[in-house]
Amino acid sequence: MPICSACGKEVSMGYRIIRNKILCSTCAEKFDEIVDDLLAKCLEEYFTKHTLPNLDEELKKYEKIINELKFSKSFIKVYILSRFASLISRRS
Repeated sequence: MPICSACGKEVSMGYRIIRNKILCSTCAEKFDEIVDDLLAKCLEEYFTKHTLPNLDEELKKYEKIINELKFSKSFIKVYILSRFASLISRRS
């Protein structure tokens, strides 16, 4: 059985593979919450101020969870920015 890369729990179904990590549904939800929150902040700031938030500062708020999930801040940043770029390019 696969084992969650973050919490070590055995998972039989409902897990997600992100990059080279397996996340159980609980850890995947934590990952999604971080990404969704930061993506929303990026979109909001982009459409209201035509800038992006300082993601390094924003990621500090989630440092503990990011470390628990065993992802690097740079990976999270790239993941968010690529999703942001994908959403923005659809508008064009």
